Amino acid sequence: MKRFSSRFLTLLLVLLSIGAFDLNILLSSFRGSDHGPISTSAWHSVSAAPLPSSMGDIDVLNSNLQARSRNPRVGVVVKPGSSFKVGSGKDAASSASSYTTATSSSSSSAFENADGRVGMKVQLKRLERNPNANPLMLYQRHLNRANAKLASILGRRAPSQADMDRALQRRRSSILSKRDTASLLADNRKFTHPRQGYTTHRESGSELQRRLFGSMLDGLFGRPSDDDTDEQSQKKGDRSAASAAADPADGYPEASVNASMSDNLIAASDPTAVQSLGLDIEANDIGYVATIQIGSQDTSFRMLIDSGSADTWVPSSSCADCGSTHQKLGRDVSSTFVASNTPFSIQYGTGSVSGNLATDDLEIAGLDLTNYTFAVTTEESSDFSDPTVPFDGLMGLAKSELSNAGQPTPIDALYAEDKVQAPVMGYHLGRVADGYNDGEVTFGGVDAAKYQGSLTEIPNVSDSGFWEAAIDAINVGGDDLGLSGRTAILDTGTTLIVAPESDADAIHAAIPGSAADGQGGYTIPCTTSAQVTFTFGGTAFPIDTRDLLFLPLDENDLTGDCVSAISAGDVGQRNQWLLGATFLKNVYFATNSQADAIGLGMLATENSTSNGTDTDGN
Repeated sequence: MKRFSSRFLTLLLVLLSIGAFDLNILLSSFRGSDHGPISTSAWHSVSAAPLPSSMGDIDVLNSNLQARSRNPRVGVVVKPGSSFKVGSGKDAASSASSYTTATSSSSSSAFENADGRVGMKVQLKRLERNPNANPLMLYQRHLNRANAKLASILGRRAPSQADMDRALQRRRSSILSKRDTASLLADNRKFTHPRQGYTTHRESGSELQRRLFGSMLDGLFGRPSDDDTDEQSQKKGDRSAASAAADPADGYPEASVNASMSDNLIAASDPTAVQSLGLDIEANDIGYVATIQIGSQDTSFRMLIDSGSADTWVPSSSCADCGSTHQKLGRDVSSTFVASNTPFSIQYGTGSVSGNLATDDLEIAGLDLTNYTFAVTTEESSDFSDPTVPFDGLMGLAKSELSNAGQPTPIDALYAEDKVQAPVMGYHLGRVADGYNDGEVTFGGVDAAKYQGSLTEIPNVSDSGFWEAAIDAINVGGDDLGLSGRTAILDTGTTLIVAPESDADAIHAAIPGSAADGQGGYTIPCTTSAQVTFTFGGTAFPIDTRDLLFLPLDENDLTGDCVSAISAGDVGQRNQWLLGATFLKNVYFATNSQADAIGLGMLATENSTSNGTDTDGN
């Protein structure tokens, strides 16, 4: 018996050492608790299985393209002021091999020293663009969306559909005047246009208090094995190599050109933290999509992740014109679905949806949300209903008071149900040009594996439910442009950067070879080495030069001129910017609605030139 006990204990220790199961979870089960481990750190981190090795070349990239999802596409808006809370669900242990704890020098940090449970992440998936449009026309559509979003954010009259149509016509006329008929007829390219959405703000929905958590658990239980560590190191090495290999002289990345003309999604790697979802990428970093489960049958829905709006919706089974390829919801799909007669509608920068509110059960990155109230649409504009749209619905993650339906956002609802300990959200947006996609979104915490050091905590200055931060400085090539008193709305649902016209002119004046088109757009050399940097909270965050390039004017000349990803907006206040994926791909972005704070972190890349720098010299 003693020999058996000795062997059993030896086997148990071996299993623990290789992370076969989590001792903390095991002990919790004996205590009858369904909660995850409690961390003394302000920001709860979560650790998961290492990501698969990165793709080495374009052929490998194309082999990872997934068939276009059956979910509709929607515009999104950034809304500062949200918070997030770290928590764990009953299934959290199954999505990660270990938890980690991190220490912080400041116990008052909204991001790195909050008390709570392990955060949840969801992979963000990049969606592929339809290959049928001129890049300048796509650019104009993005610009229209950004302008509409800014107008909504500022409470001003948004451009009408007629206004946006006229802008498109002017752009088309400009293109036609510069190209001969033969070249136009020969241009059969198909692109998915950039996305820019907004929500119509109204005073509805209660404001939930939030706390922003910072550091993630560093390895208290289930520390990764040496093999895991090697694999994670290899991943960082791959990323470092991709960054180092990005020579501006090479011009526009060929991988991004291929992605821009693909009808497939670029699948995300497995998340590196629990309570997280991978983000698939649309086209050349146009949009980011995560998959959740809804209803009694755990039916999968692909959702566009939007930090700028606060409503969540999916198509109704009764909607005949909501996209033949999109997953729909009703009693025919879920026995727990309960419809209501409460009407719902929302207007985005381009497109709109309407329908009624309903309740059902959601599972988000292993967290169960019971009887959640959201919208099911019975009418959708073509921006969402078109069969080629690669997502089914939209998840709004701004502050709950912005909700048209007057309902809490999913993270706020999880917080209210004590499924997470803080209403914290963490975002890492992938980049096609890197050759791999490790994008993810985390619910209830942040993923410390995605950023270096601590998050820079910035107060949210928006009083409208958006996420908006004060800009300390903007410089190009190390030269401060002297643009003081500016603020930036951070929006995962916007593709471009939109600036007041005078500011956009100032930036491009500092980029050699740039030119304005007189319609809010600019061209810059595809080989530009100019570094544009934004400083927030005393930390400088440079933008990778590849992200300044939206599309090449000619995909057969990748070292010629490119459409700039920084545009001029014709609505909004002269001091407000809208920072979409062009900027957010270069940082780890977090929100805490309870603390009404924003967190920005330097990406966890080795020898990366796009990591933040403390401007105070620390």
